[in-house]
Amino acid sequence: MAFFKISTLSWSVRLSWLVVLSGCNQEGGRWEHYSSGGSFVGARPSASPDGVSIVYSSPKSGHGDLYILNKKTSRSIRMTSEPAYEGDPQYSKDGKKIVFVREQNGIGHIWIMDVDGTNQRQLTNGLEYDESPALSPDGSKVVFSRSVNDPKFRPGTGVASEIFVMSVDGSGQRRLTDNERSDGGASFSPNGKGIIYSYSSESEYIAYMGIQGSDIRRIGAGSSPAFSPDGQRIVYVSGEYGREISIMKFDGSGRKAIHRSSLYHAYPSFTPDGSHVLFIEEPEGRGTGIINTLDLETSKVEQLSKTD
Repeated sequence: MAFFKISTLSWSVRLSWLVVLSGCNQEGGRWEHYSSGGSFVGARPSASPDGVSIVYSSPKSGHGDLYILNKKTSRSIRMTSEPAYEGDPQYSKDGKKIVFVREQNGIGHIWIMDVDGTNQRQLTNGLEYDESPALSPDGSKVVFSRSVNDPKFRPGTGVASEIFVMSVDGSGQRRLTDNERSDGGASFSPNGKGIIYSYSSESEYIAYMGIQGSDIRRIGAGSSPAFSPDGQRIVYVSGEYGREISIMKFDGSGRKAIHRSSLYHAYPSFTPDGSHVLFIEEPEGRGTGIINTLDLETSKVEQLSKTD
């Protein structure tokens, strides 16, 4: 069974394409793909509302675990110790919860825990892979992606990812997208009235839809989008092979690259005060790399930690 490194695709579709190229099903899970030479999917750094801490996932423990980095001390604390892979962590807007993915028998499910690692609860189950969870601003809902078992998709293809939403207790799961393309990387707008996400057709695009999955509109080319705290701007991955981080207005105008390098970029997001952009640069294109912040006023990049 052969696995391939994918450095030219956005983080939101890497896992799906690894599955396609290997000619296998989802059973092995993310960790098996990584240990066999593929990308580590799910590092996804997220800043706490007070800006002091960053939660992220790393393979350095040997199977993928969640860590919290204290920016003041530059120390990272390991938050999970299960023998399964864990990734895709995201803080709640009040900083009290972290939502994340945990694999069971190679299948990803959405979990939630208190910020100190206690009170861990499973929100989804089944045989379809769930990933990329994000909480609504009021903490009542979770939006996430699911590799659906849908007759219109060829089993194991990279276009089978759709966006779902559910209550924070796991009830009321509802599918928001239903098409023949890969939809993922979704998150709520700051006012909680809509959802931004990226989709892969012949190219990668950023789109916005209402909270019920209606009024879908394409904003522009790019991947891995995230809103600014005031909802007026969007940061995203752009450029050939993801070598840029860019910002645009919510209506798609004013597109501007704010950082370029020869490395692959992933998981951009605004810090809670909107003054910096948090992202990862990947020297080897394997999904692991350097957690950086970019000062939007000075364009200065600061290295915070490494995920590997």
